[in-house]
Amino acid sequence: MSKHYVSSAAQCPFYRGEEAKTIYCDGVEPDMAIALAFGNRADDYKKLYCRKDWRLCKVAKMLWDSEK
Repeated sequence: MSKHYVSSAAQCPFYRGEEAKTIYCDGVEPDMAIALAFGNRADDYKKLYCRKDWRLCKVAKMLWDSEK
């Protein structure tokens, strides 16, 4: 079982936490989360979208639009 942790480097406002191959984001309803599961590209995704250009992430765009 993977260790769940929260990265202090994350900049995305929808980021909740992560494991080695999974990223947890806010959900579309209260008390809900979205789990993004990866085969082997999770680190690349985390570096680009969670820690740098979160506005380019499709999940962040969807969540941002749902708040309007």
